[in-house]
Amino acid sequence: MEIIYKIKKHWLSSALIVFGNTLFLGIFIAMYYYMPEITENRVSSFLSNFNIELSESTIHVLVYVKKLIILSLLVIVILSTIYHVFLNNTVECIVHTGGVTIKGGILPWKKFEYNYAPYQIHNASYNTSFWAWLFNFGTINIDGTEGITSRRSEYMMSNAKKLQAEINSLVESYKESINQTVQA
Repeated sequence: MEIIYKIKKHWLSSALIVFGNTLFLGIFIAMYYYMPEITENRVSSFLSNFNIELSESTIHVLVYVKKLIILSLLVIVILSTIYHVFLNNTVECIVHTGGVTIKGGILPWKKFEYNYAPYQIHNASYNTSFWAWLFNFGTINIDGTEGITSRRSEYMMSNAKKLQAEINSLVESYKESINQTVQA
């Protein structure tokens, strides 16, 4: 199969993930550094309302647990960000003579590959917003011949307008070849 057009997700999709998670990390760091420390006086005065007495070592354990929880959440957010950036960089759409293939994924049990033969595609369309127009990306929608329930969408694909044109020209050439076969 000859590859007609091959495109990946736009770099901005990874940048938005990093930006959003950086804000989230900022909140965690602020909680870690600027949140008032648990002190013996504060804990004692709060728990004295309920007639509960804590030892100094228990208060140290509470402080340690608070820091441990916040740091573990930081690690989870950082690892999630790295995973999603790599995941976005693996997604690609390939238009070839045998149809359209959308594939991606990192982990073996999470990889995906959707193959559409030209007879399975009814139409391809794309959507953009102002920012998508400005940075030249968009959402590509591939409608199957079964109707709207067989629609597959990929978000933030680079140069979605050209991708949509290539898919539609592939489908049109297939339909023309079928019509010529029927007429002959």
